Amino acid sequence: PQAGGKKEKAPKGKKEETAVAKGGPNKGGGVDIKKADDVPGWYEQVIMKAELIEQYPVKGCFILRPWAYRIWELVQGWFDKEIKLLGV
Repeated sequence: PQAGGKKEKAPKGKKEETAVAKGGPNKGGGVDIKKADDVPGWYEQVIMKAELIEQYPVKGCFILRPWAYRIWELVQGWFDKEIKLLGV
């Protein structure tokens, strides 16, 4: 508050704009990169927040966590079955 008991309204509005720009609480799962702006950055943030991978000290490499590997096995099994059904 300013002297005389008056409140400034500009910072409050700016704070609300920032929350909206970042997705606001409980919207987007805490992802603050927009998919339309940066797909690789967005994807990395999504799989990190989902705890599917861990960082590795070598650039471009990561460690799959056990449940992420299990998801990969399930997708691979489904895909293999579909390809065989098509006779490929």
